[in-house]
Amino acid sequence: LMGSLAGALFGFLAASALAKQAAESSEPALQEVIVTGSRIAAPNEVSTSPIQVLSSDYIETSGKSDVGDLLAQLPQNFFNAQGQDLGNATSALSTPGGVATADLRGLGPNRTLVLVDGRRLGQGSPNTAIQSPAPDLDQIPAGLVERVEVVTGGASAAYGSDAIAGVVNFILKKNFQGFQVDGEYGGYLHDNGDTGVQALVRQFNTVPATSTDFDGRKGNLDMLMGTNFDDGNGNVTAFFGYRHQDAVPSSARDYGGCQLNPTKDANGTIIGVACGGSSNSNYFQPFTGPNANTIYSVNGTSLVPRGSIATTPPADFNSQPYIDITRNDDRYNAAFMGHDEITDYFVPYAEFYFMDDRTHTVVAPAALFRSANPTDPFGANAYATNCNNPLLSTQEAGILCSPAQITYAAANPTQPCVVTAGVSPNCVNLDIGRRNIEGGARLFDFEHENYRGVFGFKGDIAGSKSWDYDVYGQYYYTTDFNAANKFLNFQSVDNALQVTGTAANPKCISGGSCVPYNIWSNGGVTPQQLDYLYLLGTAQGSSTLRTLHAEVTGKLGDYGIRSPLANDGLAVNIGFENRNDNERYQPDSAEESGLLSGFGGAAAAINNTVTVAEEFLELRAPLIQNMTGVKELLFDGGYRRSDYSTSGPTNTYKFEVQYAPIDDYRLRVSYDKAIRAPSVIELFNPQIVETVALGSDPCAPTFNANGTLAAPATYTAAQCAHLHVSGAQY
Repeated sequence: LMGSLAGALFGFLAASALAKQAAESSEPALQEVIVTGSRIAAPNEVSTSPIQVLSSDYIETSGKSDVGDLLAQLPQNFFNAQGQDLGNATSALSTPGGVATADLRGLGPNRTLVLVDGRRLGQGSPNTAIQSPAPDLDQIPAGLVERVEVVTGGASAAYGSDAIAGVVNFILKKNFQGFQVDGEYGGYLHDNGDTGVQALVRQFNTVPATSTDFDGRKGNLDMLMGTNFDDGNGNVTAFFGYRHQDAVPSSARDYGGCQLNPTKDANGTIIGVACGGSSNSNYFQPFTGPNANTIYSVNGTSLVPRGSIATTPPADFNSQPYIDITRNDDRYNAAFMGHDEITDYFVPYAEFYFMDDRTHTVVAPAALFRSANPTDPFGANAYATNCNNPLLSTQEAGILCSPAQITYAAANPTQPCVVTAGVSPNCVNLDIGRRNIEGGARLFDFEHENYRGVFGFKGDIAGSKSWDYDVYGQYYYTTDFNAANKFLNFQSVDNALQVTGTAANPKCISGGSCVPYNIWSNGGVTPQQLDYLYLLGTAQGSSTLRTLHAEVTGKLGDYGIRSPLANDGLAVNIGFENRNDNERYQPDSAEESGLLSGFGGAAAAINNTVTVAEEFLELRAPLIQNMTGVKELLFDGGYRRSDYSTSGPTNTYKFEVQYAPIDDYRLRVSYDKAIRAPSVIELFNPQIVETVALGSDPCAPTFNANGTLAAPATYTAAQCAHLHVSGAQY
């Protein structure tokens, strides 16, 4: 449906020198490398676990300036519905936004471990509404990535918790020399030429997009610089990058002009599509009174059967024009890395990374959402208005209220709703779905700042090439701020629907500065009314991860410890790691109250810490090499003990075997135990009630908030029998 031109419209490169490497006159020595999934360097890049590598050449030619876009090219990375954002090129709706995550094999972002140069990234946001807390890929600048290694096998024995689905390891450039500037500008060129969809959108009283548009403009500017020093023994590399992306509203695409729903025949067979919308638009259903359970819409100053005539707002609200396909985003990345090989046994290194990401998105206007009001005096999650409300016309009052209620309310004009056992002498309880078309879209803003520092030293032990060590400390700190604007306050709505006085001078019965809310006539809503109903919600927090790591790797083959049938000797890696993870999130009283209509429920505060102490061991043993029928038979094993402050000790391990009869063929067999420890948010997040859309059961009737039948089952008993629903269950 969408033809797009996404990539560079222009690029430029200004380099005084680019990563120069001296040409070797002799054949280079065989270099040992560490492959993701293991901590032991080997003279080849063969791993038991399946590894996919995105090389620097692929990254440069892909035209992708965002790490999330790079991973989206991989078939093993999934987009999911885990209650969080998956990147700044997606619509946040009302979910926690501003983060981009990896989700290998669709098992959830919280089951995918993200590393940078083999070091664990912390949680990307402390927002407690995120169901799958995970690292934020926006913290990794694409212009600094040398390659990406993806392991889709359990790697807990090597890295610890969270590596159930696999590991994504970003290897960064560390020995750059010169000065390089890269820029990119692009967008989407789309031809809105689907006349069939356009006709459906028009039938829904919406004007579709019909032109050819160039939108979604995005650009980035990266600067990379570095130099060697100390006769080539040391290097410092610095990076700065800026990226901007424009929003693309759904209404800019003809196929995005409305919500397309399948249509079915009498047998339940899908026969086409049609535009649909939300009933939270112009929906009034009294639960009491002479016309209980009849559904109406307001037209002029009267109530008419819903859907019988065109009304404002319409019977069904089209939210699509307010939904962004891609969102507005600004991001700054910076990095500084340095190391110096002072001696073979002492190589200090330091790294610092920074990110500031700000994203803005809009969603459909707020509403008096149906069956969602937690402050309903009737306790039915609906809304109440008094029968002497001067903003009600005579016709509207006569439909909603009984004569006895009207008489009682007139005699007690300033009395709030009196409710006893679900019955009120002066008020009517209604299920209302009324969209705030007068106020426009709701607004979300998310800002994340990240600081990450690493300091360590490595080298050979006692001048021996047989043993080497690596010791480092890492400090990871991310701040989060979000704001939710133009949301309605349920409590204020309750106050503004109970009104006394006259039509010319209405007054709220209670609520102090309350301004009566006139949804009972076209054009009755004013900015002053909305200013009273709006409640700004904000929250802020931080994620902090402190890591202390030390490991030693030994080549036992240098001591003659090897299989008699192999050329290479055994290798071993031992070490420990200590991590301290603190998550702090503090919503303001508005977000914490649960009174923001359409926010999704109350936001939960948290300030808790989990620590873990780990010891690990890994062994690599070539058993047979370079023999007839056996080019290589290799055994790998690993063990990790993790002691959590919350749950105590647990163990992970791996047993892996590789068999290669010749160079071109290799059989890999492995048995791994992987674990996932609960995150701080999952452990300490209190139970909260949220607005959750569970869908509808086609084999079950639907009921109103007061328990009365709203509609019968969609499917027939015969159809439901095919779904193993018995006659008694139906």
